[in-house]
Amino acid sequence: MGFRADLIVAGAVLVELKALETVLPVHRAQVLSCIRETGHRIGLLINFHVPRLVDGVSRLANDR
Repeated sequence: MGFRADLIVAGAVLVELKALETVLPVHRAQVLSCIRETGHRIGLLINFHVPRLVDGVSRLANDR
């Protein structure tokens, strides 16, 4: 089974979109795995199930 990114911005930032009541550690781990597999340095996990969108944005970095 392969990974299909929701968005890749400027060939550098992988974006994963969610609409969840609670973002769990497994969701962050999914994004980290995907940016490592694809070679991207930055990943954004954006959850739309929040009153203010800015509260639903998490930036994750591939530091390996």
